Amino acid sequence: MTDTAKLLNRVRLRVERSEQIEADDIEALFGVSDLPALARLARTVRERRHGRAAYIRNAVRVEVAPHGAIAEESVSAGESAPLLVLHDAGTRTLDEWVGRLREEMGRHPDAVASPSASFIDAVAECSSLGVDAVLDRLAALLPVIPDGAGAELLDAEWRGTHAPAAISAERWIAVHRAAHRLGLKSIAAMAHGTQEHPRAATRHLLRIRELQEEGGGFVAFAPMAIHNRAAAAFYLAAPTAIQSLRSATIARLVLDTVPHILTAPALVGLEIAAVALSYGADTVDATISASDVLAEEFPVGNTGDLLPVVDTVTTTARRQAPLDRVRARVEEARFVPTLLDARFGTEVAVRQ
Repeated sequence: MTDTAKLLNRVRLRVERSEQIEADDIEALFGVSDLPALARLARTVRERRHGRAAYIRNAVRVEVAPHGAIAEESVSAGESAPLLVLHDAGTRTLDEWVGRLREEMGRHPDAVASPSASFIDAVAECSSLGVDAVLDRLAALLPVIPDGAGAELLDAEWRGTHAPAAISAERWIAVHRAAHRLGLKSIAAMAHGTQEHPRAATRHLLRIRELQEEGGGFVAFAPMAIHNRAAAAFYLAAPTAIQSLRSATIARLVLDTVPHILTAPALVGLEIAAVALSYGADTVDATISASDVLAEEFPVGNTGDLLPVVDTVTTTARRQAPLDRVRARVEEARFVPTLLDARFGTEVAVRQ
């Protein structure tokens, strides 16, 4: 029996017994070329929890900038709840942000806030408060679900090279731990690119798993493809389909206590997002944007110049795949499309 066969057999036994996969085996999984074999194991975990359901996050992304008036052409979400994405805190205090959000809630009373860890950390620093106090005040104003932006890889050496602009791993963990302590659900994430870093990725997954065991607050995990914005040939710098599918598959195998593994059409395309449903993912989340990933696979010059600039004058909306198109692709993949609200609750079967 080959080493790969032995590895897959060990993982299969742990999956069948609902036992956790050990660190050495997780790292070895990144080197397995037989992706369909990995997918069969991941589907066992996926179908145990979700059966043939494939979820669609029913929310429209609305980016809220720290300065300026709200645009007249503010998004009309229709039947989808507006997800107020809060990534750029600027230098505003908590009181100022509460006022800003109240303005948005006047336009979107059913809005849900999606702050990043760096946003919460920056507002806390500007307001001379703890992150618990910031989260508690925001949650008293409107529903809050911190997203996974800034997670990248929770490895100091990797972050120093690939994501120097990102919040530190310790601060990212501290914000999500505080959210879970307050009873809030949040989203974890992991960056992956054309260069593979099995050891760093393994450590990352283990830290997410440990934090989940501690507070049980992660409702979803998003593998996020790095798009190298510094590359002239942009498409050549994006991860391959196999790399994206492998990330979703291994995430499902390792993070069996996290309810949802996300696939993001904005990062991998709608076709690969649909295929990922057969490789461990269970939820299509069109609210995730390429701008949520700070990492660069091949840093060039001042990385600050490479980051996407968010309009600081108006509230903006990212284009995302229409709900009916996502639903059609999910059905073509032979899954039962089911809507989840912005906080991954209230499962509703999509109308025929």
